Formats: sequence, C-alpha cells, structure tokens
Amino acid sequence: MDTLAGFVAWLLMIFLQTCPAHRLRAGEAFTFELMPQNRRLVIRVDSNDVKHHVLTFTCGMIPEAGKELERTHIATMVWGKNKTVTSFKTETREELLSKPLVLPDTTQKLLLGTDASYAFLPVKRQSKATPTKAVEGYKGKIGFAAASYTLEKDDIDTSTDPELGLLNVTFTNAGETCGIQLVKVLLKGKDR
Repeated sequence: MDTLAGFVAWLLMIFLQTCPAHRLRAGEAFTFELMPQNRRLVIRVDSNDVKHHVLTFTCGMIPEAGKELERTHIATMVWGKNKTVTSFKTETREELLSKPLVLPDTTQKLLLGTDASYAFLPVKRQSKATPTKAVEGYKGKIGFAAASYTLEKDDIDTSTDPELGLLNVTFTNAGETCGIQLVKVLLKGKDR
C-alpha cells in the first residue's frame, strides 16, 4: 500500500470512530483536503440500514483525471451500544479483518488501522487541531472538540463535531506534519 492509500485507510478508520452513526444517511458525502499533497479524499455513506444498525462506507481519493475514485477502501460498521467494524477492505478488495473489530471510545484511544493493539493514546498536551468555523454544505453551528493522541514518536491531533463527526486530523510522523481537513459535505435528510 502506498502512502496516499494509507491516508485513505487512516481517514476512513478515524471517521468510523468519530462519526455520528445514528444520523448518517445513504448518499451523504464528506470531502477532505489532504495537505500538503493538495489532493481531495471523499467518504461516502453508501447505505444505512437503520432497522439493523448497519452502515456501509466507501472512502477514496478524487482522481486528478477521470471519474472513478482512486485507492478506495470500503468498510461496513454495525452501530448501537458499540460501533463494530465487520468488514474493512483495501483498494484491491483484500479483507483486513479476520473477526469483527469493536471500536474504542475515542476518550480512551484512537485506532489508525484494524489492529486493536496498535492504538494511539490520549495525551493532555494542547491539541494542534485548527478550530473549524464553517464547512461548505453545512448550515448548522459547528461544535468544535479537539483531542491529542500519541504512540511512540508519532502524534495525532483531531477535531470533531457531534453532528458531523471528524472535521480535521493532523499527523506528525518523525517530525513531518500532514493534515486532512473537512472542506465540503453533502448532507441528506430533513433534520440536517
């Protein structure tokens, strides 16, 4: 998996942990700007079976040419008391889970991948997450909440909104920093 495909997978995994699953609707899309690479990533809600509490997502990179998303990853999540990922497939449709993965409470830890033991733990330092004042396509007030996580020498800073989910994430790896910022949403449903 190349670095850009890694960002797609990481974004999808963090979004699964921070999204308001009960509010998501089929057809909604969340567009993120990947900096400094100047590429756009999209998380699309493919379906939400409210009766059975099952969501499916596709996450990929908007191509520089063409229409099909690049480096796509697909996930299926069951929500309710706990959020549980039942399938997480790579761009080549390789399944990364051998059994369902119960997602942790983000106040306790944050996962970047499908290995529950490889978790970033929260730290008390000031988060570097940038407050987001507005997002194209969202008319509601943004309730910004920042958090910081660390694992060995790597840091993650996130900001979330209870209605939207993930707004931005900053990765610091070996001194290099990269950010993913929510820039546009396409929402469905009367209660939005």
